[in-house]
Amino acid sequence: HYLPALVKIVYKRYKDDLELSVFAEEHQVAASSVTRALECRINATFSEYLGRVRIEKAQQLLRDTQLSAATIGKRVGIKDQSNFGKLFKQYAGINPGAYREQFQR
Repeated sequence: HYLPALVKIVYKRYKDDLELSVFAEEHQVAASSVTRALECRINATFSEYLGRVRIEKAQQLLRDTQLSAATIGKRVGIKDQSNFGKLFKQYAGINPGAYREQFQR
């Protein structure tokens, strides 16, 4: 019953420093229960799910804007450019520059 609320919060506040423990406390559920539910439903931990949403938003910005990868990383809540590149490649399979090139052709 709390997973729809989690999805809504992540999509609304993906830029923020979201913490599973805070969500769990606010919804009076154990963090481990949320983790198990996420792993069962979407095969991801909270941080993996948040990372996926952030990269999904970054992909949209790479397609639709000319903002730099560093700026996009910050806009989606990933402050370190190196970490942004690693996460982007982990979830998208290619680096941000190559992703943008695919959509500029």
